[in-house]
Formats: sequence, C-alpha cells, structure tokens
Amino acid sequence: MKHCKTHEHGIWAVLNLINEKGFSVSNFESEKYIYDIPAVINMAQMRIFERIKNIILLMYMIQKTTQEFILEDNFKAQKLVFLIQKRFVSKKMNGFSYPFFRWIKGPFSASLNSDLVLLKKIGFVRWADDKIELTEDGKDVLENCSELLRENKKFLEIIDRVVREFGHFSPEEMEEKVYQMKIFVPKDKKAMRIEQITHKKVMDGVSGEKSETEFSIREDVFDTLEVLLDNEATDLLRQAQEDAIKGNTVEFSSI
Repeated sequence: MKHCKTHEHGIWAVLNLINEKGFSVSNFESEKYIYDIPAVINMAQMRIFERIKNIILLMYMIQKTTQEFILEDNFKAQKLVFLIQKRFVSKKMNGFSYPFFRWIKGPFSASLNSDLVLLKKIGFVRWADDKIELTEDGKDVLENCSELLRENKKFLEIIDRVVREFGHFSPEEMEEKVYQMKIFVPKDKKAMRIEQITHKKVMDGVSGEKSETEFSIREDVFDTLEVLLDNEATDLLRQAQEDAIKGNTVEFSSI
C-alpha cells in the first residue's frame, strides 16, 4: 500500500492534543508495544487511506449501478457492497474493507452506513425519490479520479460484474439471495450459509499484509480527497491518539 502524507493541520491537532493532556512518548512504551507520535500518526494515516479508498470504490459502485438500474435504498447498497467485498476477499484483493456483521436482514456494516451518510452530508450523494445516486459534484469527483480508476481497473471489473449480476434485483430479492449464500467463517473453520451464522462478525476486508492485489492512490489525488474529507480526517487522527492514550494498543507489525 502506498503511504501518503497526512494533511498538516490534522497532524497539529494530534500534537496539540498530546500537549494539552501532558502525555509524552514514554506513556506509549512497553515491552511488547512501542508508541510515539509518528507511529500514532502512521496508524491514523492508514485508517484515513482505508476510508478514502472505500469512499472512492463506493462512489464508483453507486454510479455504475444507477447507470443501468435503480439503487433503491441503503439496504440494497449494503448488500451490493457485501457481495463485491466477498469477491475481493476470495481473490485476496485489498478493495472494500468494511466489517460486516450478522443482522436481522442479512450482513450490515455500520462503517459503510457512515460513509453513505458522509457522502450525503458533503453533497456527493443524494437520497431522494426512493433512490440513491451521485450528485453533479459527486460525478465531478469521479471524473477527476478517472486516471486513478484506470490504474485500479481490476477492482472496477469486479464491481462491474457484481452490479451486472445483482443490480436488477429489488432490496427484498437481494435479502433472500444473500441469506442463502455460503461464506467461510474462520471462527467455525467451515463454510456456512449466512442465515446459519449465529455470532455477529460475518466478514472483514483483506488487510494489506494478506492481499495479493493492492489498491493504489497517488499522493496528489489522496491530498485532494483528504481536503474534501478534512474534518473527518482530523477526527480520525484525534481518535487514533485517544486510542493510544487509553491503551487500545496496536502492534507495529499490524500497522
């Protein structure tokens, strides 16, 4: 995964928080874990990168679906992203990286829901007349990312195939089809139909260290998108620092 710089005032937000609370590097050291300001910032950068990558792919999925079909609601969007991520996982591709949980109507990701709400809030997506679609501003963002999308065409091909296969189904039909699908459950060490899964976690994305195909974002594109998501990015940096302060540790090998 290509590491990209974090927006400057976001870093200062972290440093100011450290100074306000009187913490130093020694607060984050232990025999197994070593914490310092660059490490916390790096952890936040990774989270921001994943968020931006998810949002780019999500916007492309919305555009692709609405070119031929209707994306009636959040429920259908959730199921389409789940099916796409399932393909990514099977091919060890670091595409969508949403945590999905077993819900009464099938797999659901609160993180995906937050991204849909964010896209609406910043004016890239509208929910109206029983459908979700990109606004003109949202389309402009994707147009400006056209070269980036071409560089990651393997990911788009997966999205295109899933949309062609499932985009014409209604939300209710999607629920039935997804419920009957099988997925390998690491906790049970076997494949199970989703309706049979009793514990909550259903699927995660492929982490960078396990992926065979990486989604790449050039630094200039990353910076442009980060500016658009600036408040969200700063919040992620702040949360990463607070996690470290509270002892929610992350081993360096997993960053």
